[in-house]
Amino acid sequence: MTVKCEVCSIHNAKYVCQNCGSKVCPSCFNPHLEFCIKCAGSSYSKAGLEYGIGFKIMILGFALAFLGVLITIILAILTGVGDLSFVILLLPIPIGVAAGPYGGILLILALILTVIFMAILILTGRKHLKSFSSKEMPEGV
Repeated sequence: MTVKCEVCSIHNAKYVCQNCGSKVCPSCFNPHLEFCIKCAGSSYSKAGLEYGIGFKIMILGFALAFLGVLITIILAILTGVGDLSFVILLLPIPIGVAAGPYGGILLILALILTVIFMAILILTGRKHLKSFSSKEMPEGV
């Protein structure tokens, strides 16, 4: 027995919406969200564009790094200090450049902090991956 689409009532239903449970045809189904077009439209309008906590932390890190470099440059110009120590560290690959009398110490400190940060990132990433069941994982992950 064939069931008609509960959205358009024209085509035969082949899918079930994961949000409301409606039986829908391929033209009324969003395969990426696994929602019917009614639920897909309302989920976009309600939620808007949401960013995860990882993305927010990354943006905050870039902003703080930029602010730190800007303050360092301004203070170096205002005080006229010639022996400025600084470290440039490109993450996630720990490539560091150190200059000044305390550059070596700052570089070692920065590399230690990088190792700690990467360990936290790996441990939390594994925790989140284990929380998903194999059915919830998207293809290619």
